Parts: sequence; C-alpha cells; structure tokens
Amino acid sequence: MSPEAWLPQPTLLLTGLSLLLSLAPAGLGMEVMAPATINALNGSSVKLSCTFNSCYKVENKQFSLNWTYQECRNCSEELFLQFRMKIMNKQLDRFGNRVEFTGNPTKYDVSFTLKNVQLEDEGTYNCYVLNPPDRQRGHASISLKVLTQGKWQSGLSAVVHPWVLVAPCSAPCPASTPRCVCRVCSPAVGASP
Repeated sequence: MSPEAWLPQPTLLLTGLSLLLSLAPAGLGMEVMAPATINALNGSSVKLSCTFNSCYKVENKQFSLNWTYQECRNCSEELFLQFRMKIMNKQLDRFGNRVEFTGNPTKYDVSFTLKNVQLEDEGTYNCYVLNPPDRQRGHASISLKVLTQGKWQSGLSAVVHPWVLVAPCSAPCPASTPRCVCRVCSPAVGASP
C-alpha cells in the first residue's frame, strides 16, 4: 500500500470539518439589556427600559415579547404585556391602565412606561424577547424600588433615600445633599451634581 493512501483526502477532511461545525453549539446571537435596579418616586411615571441586540432584522410575524411582574423572588410571574404581531396589554388588576408600551421593536427597544407608580408596584419586572431565526430567547430583569415622600423640617419635601432630596424650585438645596432635584419647576433638574 502506498504512503499516500494513509493521508486524509481533501474531500473527507472538509466533510469531517463541516460535520464538526454543525454539531457545535450556536452562539447566543441575542443579548437583552436592562438596568438591574430602577428607583421611582411614589405617584410618578417611570420608564422600564429594555433593549436587545440581534443579528437579524425584526419581523413582526415571528418576533415575540413578554413582560412579566414578580412580587417576590419565589412568587409566580404574572404576564401583563405581550407582543405577538402587535402589542397586547393584558390589563392586570394590579396595573389597570397604567402600563403604556413606549418601545419600538424594529429599533430593538421593548421598553414600557408605568404611570402613577404605587408602593405595590415594587418587585421584579422580567423582559423576555425572541427574534427568530435567533434560537435562544433573551431575558433581562429589573428590580423596581418605589421611594416615598416625607416632610423635611424646613418645609422641603424629601425623598426617603440617602442621596436625593426633592425640593421646590424656590427653596435652596442644603449643601450637605449630594443631589437635589427640583420638583415644582421640572423633574430631574439637578441643583447640584
């Protein structure tokens, strides 16, 4: 037998390589991103932001989205917002009509706004996205913390949080407060960095 007979043939080598590559697990292909925690003032509106990356264009006929709410770690998830060819608000009693879809799936944004935030809204919000032909469903979670207001000695309205003070625009912010937000004139206008 000649020595060349023992050498692998190019066709056999390419077939083996393509078989090996087809058995390798596919990459995730999709990444879903959301902030781990969002703080919201009781009675305010808050945007729960969820975006995703995909190698594929969003096709409404195949794309799907689920937003769920979980009151505690061991509690079951409640579906309240869904996208199957169009957005469907599930109108949970918990939220009433306070949920508004503000994302745009074709721009890889599946965010929503929760209006008139209540103390009972605190919990975990799960964003699930599937964009075929991606095979993996992407997931991100947001922990919503609801902050309450209390009265400050000098008539300022203070948020119960160690680094934020909400004050009317006419009142000066104490120098000891790292961040002061003007509530009456416009939200999120910082009087000091």
